[in-house]
Amino acid sequence: MQEFQYNSKAMKIPFLSLVTLVCLLLFMGGSSYAQIPNNDFEIWDSTAGYKTPVGWDNMNPNTYSTTVLTCERMVPGHTGAYHLALNTQTVSSSIVPGIAVSGLLDPTTHKPASGFPYSSRPQVLAGSWQYMAYTTADQGFIEVLLSKWNTTTSHRDTVAFTHYLLPGMVMYWADFHLPLTYYSSATPDSAIIFLSASGPTPVAYSFLWVDGLRFADSATLGNNMVSKTKTEFNIRPNPAHGSAQIEYKSDRSQNVKYTLTDIAGRLHHSSSFMALPGNNSELIDVSDLPNGLYFVKLVDEFGIAEQKLTIN
Repeated sequence: MQEFQYNSKAMKIPFLSLVTLVCLLLFMGGSSYAQIPNNDFEIWDSTAGYKTPVGWDNMNPNTYSTTVLTCERMVPGHTGAYHLALNTQTVSSSIVPGIAVSGLLDPTTHKPASGFPYSSRPQVLAGSWQYMAYTTADQGFIEVLLSKWNTTTSHRDTVAFTHYLLPGMVMYWADFHLPLTYYSSATPDSAIIFLSASGPTPVAYSFLWVDGLRFADSATLGNNMVSKTKTEFNIRPNPAHGSAQIEYKSDRSQNVKYTLTDIAGRLHHSSSFMALPGNNSELIDVSDLPNGLYFVKLVDEFGIAEQKLTIN
């Protein structure tokens, strides 16, 4: 996993009011950094002439002069009075994605520049959502990064990460939980949550609505959020020669990721597929790999599972 680097001191935030900054300090200093700032999107600042969710940077400062907003406060909320609505829009003949980041956003690259202090090791990001890609050419995502400052290298090291592509559409409020993949045993000191209604090539009118975000462990999610108790899959044939097939049963449409590593931990294959309700299969080409023992790791909405694969 490549280390994540940012320099929060270099970022300027002229559009944030004094009220917003005070609210940010209150959110980030009162609970040992145990919660996501403004996680239910109930607090909004309007001193700049438009509403923006406290603690969440977005593209509104760049588009407000055209009277177009890509980040809006909507009613009613799923877990309160309001929810966050991200809408990809056409602005002066350009397409601006509906994005929000829990921290600071680089308005040029549309990437996160910094996050918020956080010092726990949760298993999932949970919440509620609605979303729709306006065309199949667009696909929004949710990204989570937990990192820790490395005093030796003066860079940020990745502790945990997930990048979840939004499949299909959800036109009513539904609960979700996205598993985090850990790459280090360290305790993080920072977290970033990146919400986007669109992918690398945004399409106008794609949207993502979010409410009630929280980090959690699987045991605290509640039975109403899951209809499947664990992540499972099979590999056939095993031992394999030339190719192997992942067999996976899903109870919903979801994006599933998998990796193939050797016994030394070197990554040989990494891909994803769209699982549909019922039985699914995905072919892995292993014809270019030498004989030996390998590990296939699969990540879905419910967790992570790993199987040994012998190639001969």
